[in-house]
Amino acid sequence: MSFVLYKGPRVVKGWPVSIAVAIDGGNVQSNKVALDLTLYPKVDYDAKVASLKNENSTDVDGEMLKQIVVGWSDVVDETGAPVTFSSESLADLIAMQSAREAIFTAYYDAVSGKAAEKN
Repeated sequence: MSFVLYKGPRVVKGWPVSIAVAIDGGNVQSNKVALDLTLYPKVDYDAKVASLKNENSTDVDGEMLKQIVVGWSDVVDETGAPVTFSSESLADLIAMQSAREAIFTAYYDAVSGKAAEKN
């Protein structure tokens, strides 16, 4: 297979992410989600971060995640009902610190060419 040189952002669908959630008794539950991620060339990513900093964004990481995550599957609410991807539901997800860390780890693995951990 030939190497494909991508010159701009591209989306990878269904990238597996494991998000740890604290539960009773000092335990953590690992939850799997499949995210659609926009992978940016480093120069584009760095330019987006610089632009957000120049705009005095109070949450550069959150704003970047809003540009990186463009869809998902396997997300449910407290009752088990599927949660449709939207800017509001994404904001709820990235309000969780453990989700932010997990998504950034998955993003950096994807742009670095590391294979995803299988669900």
